[in-house]
Amino acid sequence: MSRVYVAAAALAVLAGTAAADTKQPPPFDPFAFPHGHPPAPERPATYTGLGADSVSAEDVARFAPAPLDPSVSRHIQAMLDVRGAGGGALTSSGKTMFFTWQITGTQQVWRQDGPMKFPVQLTGGEDNTSLVGLAPDDSFAVVSRDVGGSENPGLYLLSPDGGPLAVIQHAPKVQTHLQFIADDSKSLYFRANDRDPASYAIYRYDVKAQKRELVLDKPGLWGIADHRGDQWLLVKELGNTHVEVYQYDVVKETLTPLLGQNESEEYAVAFGPKPGQVLVRTNKLGDFHRLYSLEAGKLTPITPELKHDVASFVIDVCHPTLPSATASLRITPSGAAA
Repeated sequence: MSRVYVAAAALAVLAGTAAADTKQPPPFDPFAFPHGHPPAPERPATYTGLGADSVSAEDVARFAPAPLDPSVSRHIQAMLDVRGAGGGALTSSGKTMFFTWQITGTQQVWRQDGPMKFPVQLTGGEDNTSLVGLAPDDSFAVVSRDVGGSENPGLYLLSPDGGPLAVIQHAPKVQTHLQFIADDSKSLYFRANDRDPASYAIYRYDVKAQKRELVLDKPGLWGIADHRGDQWLLVKELGNTHVEVYQYDVVKETLTPLLGQNESEEYAVAFGPKPGQVLVRTNKLGDFHRLYSLEAGKLTPITPELKHDVASFVIDVCHPTLPSATASLRITPSGAAA
């Protein structure tokens, strides 16, 4: 056997072994991709979860910014020290306001007992705490607290006079968000992804008994947009600007599709002042967000056609069922902050 033949046989064996060990890509055909190079091969997904659990400590250290020069950081901190407070929530008498303020450097809840009165701090500590609801009878406030910036906030009851927080629900790796407080102040509703990390279930919490009960447990990111009696307007979030809207009968436990099914549109909804009416803010029928009335499945414009977005709308809560009730609108030019 010649040396050439032996060498050729050895190369054939090695090539066969390599082919068995690794899958060789097909030769590149420039005519197979007339619009450019073939797409890059998919990489395995490495991002899961949220907060501190979503990235490794090595990645955080790798992409962390370098410390600023003190002469620069002092100038920035001087501007950050000018802090403002939101509008807050007024009691039914209008004499007291609860609000969230970051004046201490950490977001906390405060109370002010009248115009020009000195504000009183009701919560403290190192964890961001914000006001998310006030009972209609002013007997309690509901606050949200995010421990350690984990992006998994919990809900608590807060006495108007301050004091220890009473836990409604706060669990590791679970997001708990207030939906609304019942008109009689005896219960409240919240959503949480404690049953399925990829879905929000909705619960009812009895304030006096300090017990919760499951109300809705269906796959999806559900939220309550509005409520009236035993009827809810539910929004199912499918994307940043893609939602489906349903009407939910709490007693019959039935879902009725209203908007967004089999389409990709953005909607903001609330019950209108007339029975069977739903107010809808959407840009489905034009280039800008506009307010419509949905009755018997038909969208009828309420606001004039403008080259501006209707950024938000609010129903007069004092007379929500009277025909004279109005929708208070805030119109913001497109591209400006809402």
